[in-house]
Amino acid sequence: MKLPTISFVMVLIAPLALLPCVVKNAESSSLPTGTKQQQQTAYQTPTAQASPAASESPLASQAATPDDKTANAPEQSTCRRFFNLLLQFNWSNWAIVLVAIWAALTAKNTLTSIQSQAETAKQDLVITNRAHLYLSEVRITFYEPQNVYEETTTYRFEIVYPIYNGGQTPALYIGSFARTIVAETAPQQISEAATALDKPQSAVVPPRSQEPLRPLYPSWVDKPELDDIRAGKRKLFFYGKLVYRDIFDAERHTRFTLSFSGTPAEEGKFKHMAFESGKGLNWFD
Repeated sequence: MKLPTISFVMVLIAPLALLPCVVKNAESSSLPTGTKQQQQTAYQTPTAQASPAASESPLASQAATPDDKTANAPEQSTCRRFFNLLLQFNWSNWAIVLVAIWAALTAKNTLTSIQSQAETAKQDLVITNRAHLYLSEVRITFYEPQNVYEETTTYRFEIVYPIYNGGQTPALYIGSFARTIVAETAPQQISEAATALDKPQSAVVPPRSQEPLRPLYPSWVDKPELDDIRAGKRKLFFYGKLVYRDIFDAERHTRFTLSFSGTPAEEGKFKHMAFESGKGLNWFD
């Protein structure tokens, strides 16, 4: 054990070791006056009674004296031993203990600060270099009706939604959940079924790529719905989320909500869909 450690232990043990001595002194000093006088009388009475014997046998009186003096010797020796042990440690040892404690606290604070800075640097590294998938130039194309009956006529359409990577590193595209709905307002929530991907796949999207992925979403609307879309009474909403992983093996998501209303393009031609504005409609994590 090193000297500073021994000194520190002595600082903790010394008060406890000296406590019996302090208590004894306090008890002896707090005795009542009458008790002390009785003790003095008790000590003097045997001496007076033993004086005739002492005159007859001086050696016996001298032999009893050492036993009386050594009656309290063990406790006095114990207290004196601890005092002597404490005196062996000089002020320089106490200074070493205090410096060691200060150094330990300083080292702990420094380590905490370093860990916090490392965590911040790690987060900055992830934010700066992570992948970021987003949609751009989403377009919709309507085709000729498949049925000629008034009530059952349906119009088929296709939505192409190019996926770009705006980050600094490649992304592993896993798949997407996408749906369409004809409504007056945009859907705020994606149902629980959104967690089940429609078309799981594995594709690497390079960073800052000029040639994106081009998934295709086909569906249809009936004639009353198309009439409302043309008149602007309702919109055709295209919404969902992209799922992918970055180089840090973290799963990422991109939520999107787009819409179309107005007159569709001619057969075989397309029109662009616009992103909806509103809280929670378009975001990425």
